[in-house]
Amino acid sequence: MIKLKQFETKKLHYGKYLYKLALANPFASWFRTEFQKGGDLKLLKTHIVKYQAVYDMGQPMFKRVYRSELPITIDEFLDAKDLYHQLLDADDYKIRVERWTGFCLYTNDKDFLLNIAKLMRVSAREFWEPKTDTIDLLLNEKNILLVDKIPEHPIKVTFNYKKIDPAFSSWLLANKDKSTAGEVTISNISHGYASGNYVFVRDERVLTMIQMIVGHNIQRIERLVYSGNIDK
Repeated sequence: MIKLKQFETKKLHYGKYLYKLALANPFASWFRTEFQKGGDLKLLKTHIVKYQAVYDMGQPMFKRVYRSELPITIDEFLDAKDLYHQLLDADDYKIRVERWTGFCLYTNDKDFLLNIAKLMRVSAREFWEPKTDTIDLLLNEKNILLVDKIPEHPIKVTFNYKKIDPAFSSWLLANKDKSTAGEVTISNISHGYASGNYVFVRDERVLTMIQMIVGHNIQRIERLVYSGNIDK
């Protein structure tokens, strides 16, 4: 087992999960469950069986990626196989697959993730968990984001993929006392799009104003909570 990089969970992953294990493995794309009937990992099983035959014959393993072939080491194959078996009997977890070899596993079962990390020979990379005294807060207060200092603008508004009124960028520039936004966000809005961009808002009154202006563009609203005030 390689040493994991440790990070703090400051908001629920996908609005639900406390813990996250980040991995890297050539089998990553086959762990994707949303395109498989019932999320039953049958696609992954098919590839595990295929590569098991190659492994048993002692032949080198490769994965076709566009026009090239990505080598698969024995340790990577065994990691993928062990993880597959761990997931067969698991429930209430989520997998997010990234490009090429990266993917993340989310759950509220810390021991389950740590056990997987111990089994991994080369694939485990990062582990995310909240501080003990913030667990109840994160689970009971939805849509909050823990921060390390008292926020001047304690409401975070994240925008969706829909076309946004470019004039909203002028409103942000003219009302810097009411909200803060980065230069990239303002530039993107001025061009009519802001997917994934966000602004920080001073209070509920200003939030209402923004909802009236670009309410159809709002994807998520989160409250910033200063971690230093917890249990005080």
